[in-house]
Amino acid sequence: MSNKPLVTVMIPVFNREKYLAEAIESVVQQTYPHWKLLVIDDASTDRTGEIAKSYLSDTRIAYERLSENVGPGRALSAGIQKIDTPYCVILDSDDWFDPKALEILTNEMNKQPLSTNLVFSNGVVWQETSNGTHVAWIEKHKSFDDKYEFMKYKPMLYPRFFRTNAIRRVISSEWDDPSRGRYMEDRYMLFKLIGRGNFHWVDQTLYHRRFHTNNTYRMENWEKFAEVRLHVYRKMLLEWGNEYEPIWARTNQGWLYLKELVKKQDPKVTVVIPTYNRANFIQKAIESIFLQTMQNWNLLIIDDASTDNSFSIIQPYLQDPRVRYVRRPTNQGICHVMNDVLPLVNTKYSVQLDADDWLEPETLETLTNLMDESPPETAMAYANKILHYEKEGNRTEYEKHRLLEDKYDVLLYRWMVFPRFYRTEAVREVGGWDTDIPYNGRYIEDRQILYKLADRFPFAWTDRYLYNFRIHGTNQTFANVEKYAELRIYFVQKFFSEWNKTEHTGKVVYWEFNKAGWPQFKLIPENERQSYSGLCFSSCSNEPTEGMFRKASIIFSKDNRIDVHKILFCSDSINLTGRYVKGYKWSPKENGSNWEKSIFPLPNHFEVKGQVDSVFITKLKQAGYHKKGHRFSAGKKMSG
Repeated sequence: MSNKPLVTVMIPVFNREKYLAEAIESVVQQTYPHWKLLVIDDASTDRTGEIAKSYLSDTRIAYERLSENVGPGRALSAGIQKIDTPYCVILDSDDWFDPKALEILTNEMNKQPLSTNLVFSNGVVWQETSNGTHVAWIEKHKSFDDKYEFMKYKPMLYPRFFRTNAIRRVISSEWDDPSRGRYMEDRYMLFKLIGRGNFHWVDQTLYHRRFHTNNTYRMENWEKFAEVRLHVYRKMLLEWGNEYEPIWARTNQGWLYLKELVKKQDPKVTVVIPTYNRANFIQKAIESIFLQTMQNWNLLIIDDASTDNSFSIIQPYLQDPRVRYVRRPTNQGICHVMNDVLPLVNTKYSVQLDADDWLEPETLETLTNLMDESPPETAMAYANKILHYEKEGNRTEYEKHRLLEDKYDVLLYRWMVFPRFYRTEAVREVGGWDTDIPYNGRYIEDRQILYKLADRFPFAWTDRYLYNFRIHGTNQTFANVEKYAELRIYFVQKFFSEWNKTEHTGKVVYWEFNKAGWPQFKLIPENERQSYSGLCFSSCSNEPTEGMFRKASIIFSKDNRIDVHKILFCSDSINLTGRYVKGYKWSPKENGSNWEKSIFPLPNHFEVKGQVDSVFITKLKQAGYHKKGHRFSAGKKMSG
C-alpha cells in the first residue's frame, strides 16, 4: 500500500485560540496516517498562529497566514490552490473529527465513480454552555436523488470530503455573493458541486460540531446569511435551468429558510417599485418580493433619475429574469413615473410598493386570491398596514382599515390604504394618472387613482396586516404636508363637483385642518355652507404685499357681517378645478388685524382690485360666477 498522502485536511481559522488545538489533535490522532494538514489563518489577532505553529514539527502539517481577513470562502480558495492530493476535506476550527473519519471517508471515495464529487457522513452536535459541553443531538443525514432535493435540505453536510479537482473547478478566488464568501460559503460550494456530479452518504458518525456563543451563524448575523441565501439560491436555480421558484419562510426566531420549490408559472402580478434616491431603503423592499410565498411575479423598478447609489443596490437583482429596471432621464415626480409604468405591465394584476416600505411574505398570494375570488369588475384590493417609526426607537403601530362601500366613502376616508393591488386593466380604463394638476403630478398619486377607480368600480379588502410603512423623517408625505393638503382638497373638490353635476346630492364639501395640518372632510347640506367674502388682487402672484394687507384690513373692518368669513387672496391663488383658493382669513384684534393663512372654498362673492383679463373672466364664468363691474358672485346671475 502506498504511503503517499491521498487527502489534505484544510482548517480555515480566524481567532479560534480556544478550540484550534483540539481540531488539530483530532487530525493527528487519525487511524489513517497518510494525510496532510493545511491551517489557513485568516489574519487572526489572537494566539491562533502561535498554536498552529507549535505543530509544525510534524512535517505533514503546514501553516499559511493571509495578510488580511477575507472570510472563510476566500481563505478556502487560497488554500485549495496549494493542495496536491487527490482528495481534500474541510474541518472547521471549532470542530473535531472522529478518529476513524479519514480512513472511512478515503476508502469510501476510492470506491466511488469519478462522477462522485463529495462524500459525507453523520455527526454529533455539541452545545457549549457555562456548565461544560454536552451532546445536543445526533445529526443523521441522508442520500439525495437530485440537486433540487439537496437544495431543499436544511442541515449543512459534515464532513465535506471532496475530490480535489472537482472542488477546484467550482471554487473561485472572487466570490460573487453579497458577502464575498464570508457567509454560507459552504452551501454555495455544494450547490456548484452537485450541479456537476453526485454526492455519496456514509451512514456512520464521523464528525463533531460545536455550538457556542461565537459561531458565525449566531443571531446577529442572520440577516447577512439571509441576504446571501437569497442571492445564492436565485443564482443557482437560474444556472440549473430556471425551472423552479423558491418559496421562503422564517422560523419563529427569524431564521430564513427555503420552504419549497415550485414549478414556474406565468406571472399573475407585477410589483412596481417607483424610486428616487432611496438607496438606504430599497434593498429591503426588493428582498420582501423575493420572500413572497407566491413566486410567479414580475418586479418592475422604475427610477425617477436618482442621484444616489440606488442602481448599485438594484443591479445584483437584475440577474433574475423576473426583475426589470427602467431609469427615467429626468426627475418629474410620481404621477409621471406611474404613467410610464402602465404600458410596461403585462400581468392581470399590479401592486405599488414604495421603495422605503416592504411587504409581508404572504401579501401577493393573499391579494391575488382575494381578487380572483372577487367580482370581475373589482378594481383594487387592499389590506391593513403596520407603521414603523424609525425616529422613535422603531416603535410600531397597527393601522386597521375597513371596506370602503362606495365612491363617497372613498372620497372622505381619512387614511390612505395599503397595499394598492390593482386590476391592471381597470387602471388603464380610467386613463392612469393625471399630471395637469397642481405641482405637475409630483405628489399624491395614490388619492388620485383611488378616486378615479372608485367612480366606476368596487374595491375589496382583507382584514390582514400585509404592508409595512416606514416613517423615517424623509418621507415625501410628511416633508410636504402643505402641498399634500392642497392636493387632497383639490381632488376631493374636483371629483365631488364632477359627481354632483349628475347625482345632485344637495350637499357641499366641508373641511377643517387638524393639528398636523391635514384637512378632514365631510359632506354637509348646501344650506349649511359657510359664507365667504373675498378681496382679490389681480396684480400679485400668490402672496399679497403689505400694502394689500393694509387695504384689505380697512375694507373688511367696515363689513359688520359676523356670519361671513373675509379672505384676502391673489388671482393666481384661485384653483377653479379644485374649487378652492389659497389665501388669508381676516379677523379683528385690538389695535389691528389678525391673518390666518389657509385654503378655503371658493368665496360666495369677491371683489377684484386691479385689471382682470378676459381669460380669467371666462374661467370664472365656467366655474359658475357672474360678473358685475369688479364684483363676482356665485350662483344666481347678478342684475345690472
